[in-house]
Amino acid sequence: MTELWLWTKPPTWARSWSATALPQPWSARVATSVCQQLGLRQVLVTCAEDNLASRRVIEANGGTLDQLLDGEARYWLATSP
Repeated sequence: MTELWLWTKPPTWARSWSATALPQPWSARVATSVCQQLGLRQVLVTCAEDNLASRRVIEANGGTLDQLLDGEARYWLATSP
């Protein structure tokens, strides 16, 4: 299992920065490329169930809610269109 974390600094919270920037940063492109090279067609993305901002970012970037489990929202995200 591999984990990839996205952290934003407090001044960027609640400003839609992540939702608009997530597809463009080199880190997201590199992560997607690595997943594709490993043959991963989709990845599991998680956040706290009550973290509505992160959930909106994941959903805005194509995440499909799989389940809510023990306070965690679990999404599947395709690594290619």
